[in-house]
Amino acid sequence: MTYLELTRLPNQIAHDTFRLTNKEMAGQFVVTSFQDADTKQYIVMIQSFHLSGYGETKEKAAQMLTESLRDFFSYLKSHPVKQVKKILYEMGWKTDKWHNKQFSNVSVDKDGQLQGLNIVENSFEQYAVTA
Repeated sequence: MTYLELTRLPNQIAHDTFRLTNKEMAGQFVVTSFQDADTKQYIVMIQSFHLSGYGETKEKAAQMLTESLRDFFSYLKSHPVKQVKKILYEMGWKTDKWHNKQFSNVSVDKDGQLQGLNIVENSFEQYAVTA
């Protein structure tokens, strides 16, 4: 994984998805990007995994997030599937009702808004990333 390739999303975002088997981990996640009003740093985050990156540009922030995501996946891969499921449940992920290897997690509120962040006006964006 060199860096995250961000694909613009429509405003209606349902949830992140993550597939876990004995051989692989993959998913599609909502990536939120904004500029912090106090520091003027760009923040790029995957809320459902509690991962973020920051930097003077969106590209630097995305690069840091890529490294965090790679490290997090390595951490998960170092554990048995049963332990990974426990970690995901503790992070708020839920097993898909029909596919017990598919997980989902809502990353924003019902209106698609982040709360409690000091965001520069008009800098909030959301993207999809597949990993």
